[in-house]
Amino acid sequence: MNTSTKHTLYAVALTLAAACAAKESTATVVPPTATSTAASEAAAPNVPTQAEADAAAAKDINASNADAELEKLKKEIGGGDQ
Repeated sequence: MNTSTKHTLYAVALTLAAACAAKESTATVVPPTATSTAASEAAAPNVPTQAEADAAAAKDINASNADAELEKLKKEIGGGDQ
């Protein structure tokens, strides 16, 4: 890559960085209120912690059903039969 190309790429990168920084600094940040937090928590599904998920997996998955469990997980995340 020649020097002129490098300078052009640097200029583009700096322009994009400046545009992003300007956009972020002008955004209005509204702190969550107690009611909006409570409402979002009530609407959120009960998501287990990583430790809870690990414990459930250790209890439910064994050598005889590991392949079937893997296929179920692939389907859940959209991996299908790839």
